[in-house]
Amino acid sequence: MAQSWDYESGEMGRRPYPVAVATVKTPDPQDPRRAHRDVKCLVDSGSDKSAMPARFLNRLGVTTSWFEDVTDFFGETKKGEVSQVRISLCNRDCGLIRVIRLAERSLGILGRDVLNDFRVVLDPQKGQKGRCEIE
Repeated sequence: MAQSWDYESGEMGRRPYPVAVATVKTPDPQDPRRAHRDVKCLVDSGSDKSAMPARFLNRLGVTTSWFEDVTDFFGETKKGEVSQVRISLCNRDCGLIRVIRLAERSLGILGRDVLNDFRVVLDPQKGQKGRCEIE
């Protein structure tokens, strides 16, 4: 089932950018203290990996599982904190996904590790700002 969202502008600068809302759950759904939450995410087909705001993961009780090398947009490689969560998009469970913890961001990032299982249409001309459709 396809879902669509309007492009947004603000956190990423002046140009509108595609977003989608994903549901993020803890890796242990049997733990009743842990819930799931929806998080607004940048749709980033240029990113190999998905990422979530650290404060969002902390609210879910998800801790850092390990560290791995992460290369940013500018080509700089750093040690990144990685956690494992379950992600659902368009009412489809994507399974356990290794996400990078983002320190100071309010948006998550959906990378190709999630997006490759979907048909994604980015239409910057639709509507006032543009539209993102995922199926």
